[in-house]
Amino acid sequence: MNHAIELQRAGCTKDVVDDRRCLAAETRRKLERSVGDKLGIVDLSGLCLVDVELLEVWREFRCIESEVCPDTPPCPVWYLNLAHNRLQHFPSWLIEEVGETLRVLDLSHNHLASPLDGLELARLPELEVLSLAHNPQVQALPQTLITGLACTHPIRVIDLSYTGLKRIIGLCSMHTSNIRVVKLEYCDLEELPDSIRLWHRLWSLDLRGNARLRQLPLGIQVIAPSLRRLDVEGCEFMEKPLPARVRRALGGKHGVRTLVEWLGVQASSSSSPSDAMQRDAASCV
Repeated sequence: MNHAIELQRAGCTKDVVDDRRCLAAETRRKLERSVGDKLGIVDLSGLCLVDVELLEVWREFRCIESEVCPDTPPCPVWYLNLAHNRLQHFPSWLIEEVGETLRVLDLSHNHLASPLDGLELARLPELEVLSLAHNPQVQALPQTLITGLACTHPIRVIDLSYTGLKRIIGLCSMHTSNIRVVKLEYCDLEELPDSIRLWHRLWSLDLRGNARLRQLPLGIQVIAPSLRRLDVEGCEFMEKPLPARVRRALGGKHGVRTLVEWLGVQASSSSSPSDAMQRDAASCV
């Protein structure tokens, strides 16, 4: 995909044209690598694509696929990386392309004005990992999204870090036994609902950097037996005593300032909180 002539006609500088040529070359390399590996992984991250350009790139991907493997059917896509682009919406046409097989969808570091539509999520029956991190314009989770997530039964990892979320009542009300990892670091959360107790098989909960989060709900004691990691560094309630029932459920270790090992499971001295989160997420795929 090369728009150099169009850019020159539009009066763009040579630097802009060169940048677009570099991006076009990088796009081609990524597409060829995705086809050649035959692993079902499509990496379109870091290409600064807007919504319209994504459609063009996807068409090019399918063309390369038919050229390289003319006698074989397209490889099912299970991992789609669209991070670090300029997408404002998740394109519904992609559902037709990858909906039946997609397990991991990374939409982090985009310009999403709203999360995915619930009807779209409901058409991703195998989705296990969803990242909407670093989309600061996402201020709320619509009920349609919650409904869609509830229909996506295998969902295990949800990353909503660095969004503008203030409340997650609907998300916590989603009763699914498969949720293992929830990342909500550096949002704008003011409270967690007691319905968090529905995540009774949760392994890892990252609340780091939510400076306005005043307390943990009593419902945390219900999920405490399954929790392995709870990161609350930078939360307001860290300087206040927790309710006695919550302290008992969490083993009483509520004064740790970094990765909170409230269940008495000691972290390896060589492991960082981010390493631990990555291991948890990887184990869920």
